[in-house]
Amino acid sequence: MLRFRNLAFGWTNWFRRQPTIIPREERIHMDHSSQSPHLKKVPNTWHRFAEQVSDNSLITNPRVEVPQYTAPLCILLTWITAKPRHVEKYKQMYESRGVSVKEVKFGVWNAVWPKSTIPIAETLLEDLLSEHKGRPLLFHVFSGGLCTFQSVVRLVQQKSRYGPIRDNICGQVFDSVTIGDAQIYSEGVIPGMTSSPILQPILRFIYKYYVILTYKHTLNYMNKGVKMLEADPFQGPTLFYYSKNDNAIDTKALGELIDNWKVIKNGDLLVKMWEDSPHVQHLRYNTDDYISFFDSYLAKVVKFYDKKVGLKPSTRKTIANQYE
Repeated sequence: MLRFRNLAFGWTNWFRRQPTIIPREERIHMDHSSQSPHLKKVPNTWHRFAEQVSDNSLITNPRVEVPQYTAPLCILLTWITAKPRHVEKYKQMYESRGVSVKEVKFGVWNAVWPKSTIPIAETLLEDLLSEHKGRPLLFHVFSGGLCTFQSVVRLVQQKSRYGPIRDNICGQVFDSVTIGDAQIYSEGVIPGMTSSPILQPILRFIYKYYVILTYKHTLNYMNKGVKMLEADPFQGPTLFYYSKNDNAIDTKALGELIDNWKVIKNGDLLVKMWEDSPHVQHLRYNTDDYISFFDSYLAKVVKFYDKKVGLKPSTRKTIANQYE
């Protein structure tokens, strides 16, 4: 709680011209860090509203309820083999730009039995309702984390009590999300079980027959969730990262989803596709491209929230222009 309080009060006034100043010691640590080369000279993208935000003269629509602070929260839906050192890079990427982070882990059992993500999604949504009411929300979904995300989508669409959460969502990132048939899912699940080149083919064979026997509760459940997401996506800008040579993705199916969303979202969508890049390792192997697209996406999110809240044009601070 203390860490969050310090972070929340560290944001600069939205309307001031001075950017957030990162302490020299932190800058030195960020620069020259072999693990975080992408954190060099990063401006704080998201800024806190001034205390005067309660003055309705700043708001185009007085009925809009503006929270005391507007620091967004990003929910990281991680992948099976994610280690703390892997996830930390993404946390730093967000936190250095003024965004708090909450991690939701994804295990082998969740991949083997997708319905096991329903209580995880429900716990997350209840926490967002009780502890983060009114905060702008972002989702960053990796690989099999899409399984948890589609459970979030189901609950939000089926239960009206989660309506306020949907209203607070301002953007989503999908990184190497696993979409496809049993063969595709096996490529995402089996490496999380073992790295043995002898056991992997055996487990893939077993997994394919397992999916056939449990089709209604596994593959069919996942595909229906993806269809629900595709037909009624959350609001806000969206960014996709993927690679053509990724065996854990049906690039044709993903491409069709992206094309549909380009129409539904009226072009408010960014896509970065590599010809050859490892599954969920794009940040590591393509750092500059990854960060460039991420900052473009985050700039869109800032503009989206700015418009959503309804600040008068004369009082807007074009923070996003730092990235254009």
